[in-house]
Amino acid sequence: MGKCFVWLILAFFIVSCGKQKIDELPSSATLNHEVIDGANNPARLFDPPIQLEKNWRRLPKAASIPLWVVREDWSFSDNGIAKKNDSQQKSPVEKYDLAFNNDLIATQWEKTHHGTQGEKSPVHWAGHCNGVAAAVVSQKRPKKPVTVNGVTFLPDDIVALMAEIYHSSPASSAGIRCRDEGTTSRDEFGRAQLRECRDLNPASFHLVLTNFMNTLELAPIIDIDQENEVWNAPITSYKIDNQFIVSGSRAMALITGRGYHAGPWYQLNPEAVKWVHVKMTIVFIYKYPRNRHYEYILELDRAGNIIGGEWVGRSRRNHPDFIWYPLRPQSANPWIDEQQVLKLVQESTSN
Repeated sequence: MGKCFVWLILAFFIVSCGKQKIDELPSSATLNHEVIDGANNPARLFDPPIQLEKNWRRLPKAASIPLWVVREDWSFSDNGIAKKNDSQQKSPVEKYDLAFNNDLIATQWEKTHHGTQGEKSPVHWAGHCNGVAAAVVSQKRPKKPVTVNGVTFLPDDIVALMAEIYHSSPASSAGIRCRDEGTTSRDEFGRAQLRECRDLNPASFHLVLTNFMNTLELAPIIDIDQENEVWNAPITSYKIDNQFIVSGSRAMALITGRGYHAGPWYQLNPEAVKWVHVKMTIVFIYKYPRNRHYEYILELDRAGNIIGGEWVGRSRRNHPDFIWYPLRPQSANPWIDEQQVLKLVQESTSN
């Protein structure tokens, strides 16, 4: 199963020092409790900002956003969108060059920067899945061929070009990319010591899905792989299978996996006074729809508002690394113009 890398806005990787407030990132890399810090603030995904619903009882238990499926990610090891389809003599980027550049300059750039002709061989998981995911949540599926300057672009050619013009899209995001290769140490509660490998905070994940997919009716994108490789996929639906109040000691038992030997009280977030055990199923799309199950504890204040959370069970080592949404197309290839590609999309999707 291929993985793909994503370039996000610089703010996605910036950390700042200060107190552990909702809009700041803690200075420590190995904190004890799971605050919703600046990097995990769910409000980062909403532009313009909206008033988030944070009361766990009022949040919708399910949502579904129809998305179209792309069965190709244009891997760098196959020369990206310079890859020829079996039935075609010209690749999507070669067609673009013939129609708009009168030279193979975009094709050569693709083979050098998104292919096998660069100074270094591409890592096996690198490709355009971030561009594919961003295109899928932003545009309609191309349906019919479009001819420009004597060159006919098939729908699959246009999708490939869409993946390119969304490959470097700036994005709103929550969570920090983990670059660990599976060697990070664990704390006494079984959580990753590295801050960037412990998030995405489950409370942020819960708040983004329940607000973003219902209020805005938009599908966010997640990095499914918690460690160094990045595998981007849009979420087409979520469903809360079960959620119920538990005691602090029960929450600790679930988090640590030690049963009731974890202790008689909750030892992590001192501001939490209530706890909810949640089991959720999401459906994401990577070449075809796939299910994934997550389990976590939500930490609540006295009013029932979500203030933090902890992953539980298998989800401690298998949860989204970050979550994001593209703000606009931005081509990675300097010789492919976003507006020209968007015109192809418009013609291909028009009635």
